[in-house]
Amino acid sequence: MVLSTRYRKEKRKMYAIDTRLISINGKPLMAYSRDVNIGDTSLTVEAGTTGFCDPDEPLGKHTDEKKDDPTRTIIRIMCNEGDFCFRLIKKDGETIGATIATCGEEGLETLMRAILFASKVFRDECLELND
Repeated sequence: MVLSTRYRKEKRKMYAIDTRLISINGKPLMAYSRDVNIGDTSLTVEAGTTGFCDPDEPLGKHTDEKKDDPTRTIIRIMCNEGDFCFRLIKKDGETIGATIATCGEEGLETLMRAILFASKVFRDECLELND
């Protein structure tokens, strides 16, 4: 049996990550942000989380000492350039969600990379806090 491995050479570009301390309901949260630029599209994404309330119960169950300190998570996506549409979804006068729409492959790729960055921030923060 012959095993072969194919290596795919990729040019990986480093990108700057900015940090800032923000407040959600009066509680501090470290947020990380970066710009995602592809072709003529550009988004800034900012994300942060305090992780799970209880590392042993990660699905929203709170221990007695954590009841007054719930998990805080944020994601912000802002358009710098390109064909993006951001709309709030409202029901009975209350905001219940948001729509992000884009046209073209560059817009799709930019949005995917922005969401992937936010996902990595959430994962890394949860792993760091639970180690």
